[in-house]
Amino acid sequence: MAGILKWFCITLLVYLIVPFFTKVDWLQVLKSTFIPHIQFNKDYIGALVAILGTTISPYLFFWQPTMEAEDVMKTGTMIMVNKRMLNTMRKDVDVRMLFSNLVMFFIILTCGSVLYPHGVRKIDTVQQAATALKSIAGNLAYALFAIGIIGTGFLAIPVLSGSLSYGSRKL
Repeated sequence: MAGILKWFCITLLVYLIVPFFTKVDWLQVLKSTFIPHIQFNKDYIGALVAILGTTISPYLFFWQPTMEAEDVMKTGTMIMVNKRMLNTMRKDVDVRMLFSNLVMFFIILTCGSVLYPHGVRKIDTVQQAATALKSIAGNLAYALFAIGIIGTGFLAIPVLSGSLSYGSRKL
């Protein structure tokens, strides 16, 4: 099931493309990325909590071991864990986390470069969020966005359930 749902999530890669088809001040993006302008107001702190909350959520730490365990169960073989295997797993997790954060960065960049200049300062609906993809996907923007969100949502359900049950057993 996870293999099928991963293909739904691939639609989110469109966010990596959109900024290159819109007017983006790349120098300002780089400067703001590495030298952030920190503010102590409700909106800034809310955005910071949202980014940290989605980046370091406990369920993310259960994703990799869950996938590894499913792969082992499919093969039916016994695995002896050694240092090389642990290093390979660590690199795999590092690359996946880097890639997921890169996608998150481009989602923020896309919304900021497409929506903000057109006066959209608050996103209340899925339709508004999907408009960020309109420059490249046209009328399919909403469908593309929906497929990506549905895929990631369904992909997160077993991981969230597993992490909750694991956490519950420890209590």
